[in-house]
Amino acid sequence: MPAALLAALLALLSLFAAAPAARAHEERPVTFPDGSGSVPEYRTAEPDLIVCKTDRPAFERRISGFPEELRQRNLALFARCEQSGYRHLQEAVDAVDRPGMNIAILPGLYEEEPSLPKPTGECAALKAPQSSLGYQILSYEQQVQCQHNQNLVAILGKTNLQIEGTGASRLDVVVDAKYQKLNAIRADRSNGIYFRNFTAQRTTFNSLYVLAGDGFVIDDVLTRWNDEYGFLTFASDHGLYKNCESYGNGDSGIYPAARRTSTTAAATRSPATPSRSPAAAATTTWSATPAPRATRCGCTTTSSTRTWAAPRWTAPSPATPDSRRTTPSSSGT
Repeated sequence: MPAALLAALLALLSLFAAAPAARAHEERPVTFPDGSGSVPEYRTAEPDLIVCKTDRPAFERRISGFPEELRQRNLALFARCEQSGYRHLQEAVDAVDRPGMNIAILPGLYEEEPSLPKPTGECAALKAPQSSLGYQILSYEQQVQCQHNQNLVAILGKTNLQIEGTGASRLDVVVDAKYQKLNAIRADRSNGIYFRNFTAQRTTFNSLYVLAGDGFVIDDVLTRWNDEYGFLTFASDHGLYKNCESYGNGDSGIYPAARRTSTTAAATRSPATPSRSPAAAATTTWSATPAPRATRCGCTTTSSTRTWAAPRWTAPSPATPDSRRTTPSSSGT
């Protein structure tokens, strides 16, 4: 074999060797859904609860380029939100008191500041197994007791809840964990949940996590720049990924997993976001693990490697909808 060819083969093998192996997701013992649920349907009714920031001039600038009908709808929702709305998504989730409620999130950057402080008191002293990645494997009861030990937004035990951004695109509403939480949004034992039209980003594990749920839809949602996964749906059934996107994650962009009777979900690689290192070419777009029995996927994902540090992002301005370096005002938080 010519020396040049041998050197090229050795170089190629070194790239595969450098690519990190995917690690299993560690979670508490979970009872699988009994399969009696169904994929939830999108509801067009006006929202029961509204989330917005309080800086009206900043909000008006943010929606200034929207189609007129959508702009007027957002202005009407903002006026209502000023009177009876919430400033943080978690506050609205906590106010859900019956099945079938709709939450509307108006355009803005949501950093969920009340969720960020480190655990104190009993929540700082929980006894639970430790994962190989260093986080505690908490029981459901511990998640309820200490919602924000690991989660920026915790949706626990809700039924048929719909959460929707009201922007012109999924980039108009951004939930940003700033690498301070394991999960940006965790939906646990929440059957029939519907997520639509927003971005979640920058976690130390998952942006959007659905666990032990019977029925979910992830519709036109973007997840990005997470240390592990973009979307993780685990031990769940009757799920649908629809028109979603994920990139810049340390492991899989889309990870539908853990159902004893399963079908395979399909995802496609997008060339829009190039790999950040040569070793990225050796990674897969999403984990080849069993998908939930009724989960279907129509999403786009791109690979990265754990050797690449995701950028410390700030929210896009209306003029540069996917810029990582320009920031609209996030006052009123």
